[in-house]
Amino acid sequence: MTPLPDNSLPHFTPCFDWVLRATGDSSCALAYGIIWRYAQMRSARCYASCERLSSELGWTRQRIMRHLHTLLSLRLITCVNPTDKGVPREYIPLTQEQWLPLSTPPPSSTPVGATPRGRPPVISQATPCNMTPHPPVTPCDTSKTSNQTIKKPDRFRASPPSPKPQIKHSRADARTRTPAIQAVRHITGSLPSKALYDKVISTIGPNPSLDRLRQCYETWCARGYNPRNLAWLFEWYAAQGHPPPVRHKDPPSPYAPQATADEFARWREYQERVQKGEDPDETRRRLGL
Repeated sequence: MTPLPDNSLPHFTPCFDWVLRATGDSSCALAYGIIWRYAQMRSARCYASCERLSSELGWTRQRIMRHLHTLLSLRLITCVNPTDKGVPREYIPLTQEQWLPLSTPPPSSTPVGATPRGRPPVISQATPCNMTPHPPVTPCDTSKTSNQTIKKPDRFRASPPSPKPQIKHSRADARTRTPAIQAVRHITGSLPSKALYDKVISTIGPNPSLDRLRQCYETWCARGYNPRNLAWLFEWYAAQGHPPPVRHKDPPSPYAPQATADEFARWREYQERVQKGEDPDETRRRLGL
């Protein structure tokens, strides 16, 4: 059987328990393990570069350098050529027997109440290696940014004042809803002038007769008088309740200026359109009344 080449042999990176207890960090223990593994290959020294060490562990170069700095500060490894330029650093991993005397200085050199130099900042007995000292992370929606999840109050922005309730003031004249004004509007298709509201209400009274009002108004318009004039109401309806008979020479009323035939035709068309449901103001504007 042909033996396999050396580079195809299975290899692994050890994780020493005593290094894990000394550092309290599994990543530092793996960094020590990769230094130790390469040191076993050649004269008990690790000649591998940081790029090679990080690729072996699947880390970045900055991460392996950060853990090497921790191992050097704790004296778990030593650097043979720290001042050489342009060459990889040579590291020598210390064994547990070599490191213990360095980690604990003599009792006389340690002041009372001070932490001995070289001791790890983490006590392995307080936190087992299979447990984390940090609480579990609260589940949250990671698709949102911190600005979307946490809204900081703006202390420079004043809170908007509460809106004041708006009181709507009605400008409609209450006299418009009286039976007399509504009767005139129903007959003529428009409201009379507000200056004549009181006179119209006193003339018609609370119980208007729509038939007599319509008869007076239609006769008024048929005789060619101005439809906007209310003499048919103040003279005919108020005096006798019906139109007067036709005379050969009917003197003109002081309230009724004569309307032309074209103006009468437009007012007649206006009344028909209003009775069909069109807007009185829009119809009056379109007909030029």
